[in-house]
Amino acid sequence: MFLAQSAPLYGTTGTLYGLGADGVQPVTQPGAPLPYGHPDTGCFLASQRIRRLHTYRILKVDELLQQLRTHSG
Repeated sequence: MFLAQSAPLYGTTGTLYGLGADGVQPVTQPGAPLPYGHPDTGCFLASQRIRRLHTYRILKVDELLQQLRTHSG
């Protein structure tokens, strides 16, 4: 289990659209997330936001439960 201390937004997953013979239509679904600020974001229909874990701790479930019990008052 990850306990995130820093997880800024990175980008999105979804579908890239463009103009085709029949109007607006899907062009591709990139495998990797499209970062915010990318030139294609204006034609991109996002389905999920992606965060990048910068600072985190790995916890065992038992350790997390103990921490919750200790701080739950």
